[in-house]
Amino acid sequence: TMSANACAAGSAVGARKEEADSKTGVLHAVEEVTSRIRKDVGESRASLKQFDAPLFLYRTSSLEAIKAYSEAIRLSNSGKYDDAVRLYQYAIGLDPNFALAYADLSTTYFNLGGSRHAGDNIALSAHFLRG
Repeated sequence: TMSANACAAGSAVGARKEEADSKTGVLHAVEEVTSRIRKDVGESRASLKQFDAPLFLYRTSSLEAIKAYSEAIRLSNSGKYDDAVRLYQYAIGLDPNFALAYADLSTTYFNLGGSRHAGDNIALSAHFLRG
């Protein structure tokens, strides 16, 4: 279940629910719900077309990798870089093509002063983004 709220007032402007057949279908269900809510709240056709990009599928198709990645972001934002590195690496282990995880791991290494590791990971991110 997903709902959209007006930023200024905080009031609900749309909500949708989608069920997934399995754990692997969860990310696709999120994509579907997001697309429907965008239409429900009146986003223009031009905007829908211009910004119609999968939320997760370009990043990873692994729900477990998304979970690890999300927690790594939280830890990194809290300054817990060493813990974040371990979770980014775990997410990449689950999906070796997870370009965004490589990019954020690169930033975290940079924050730790590891410019060599940062460079290596940003290069991997660029490689996987090119496909």
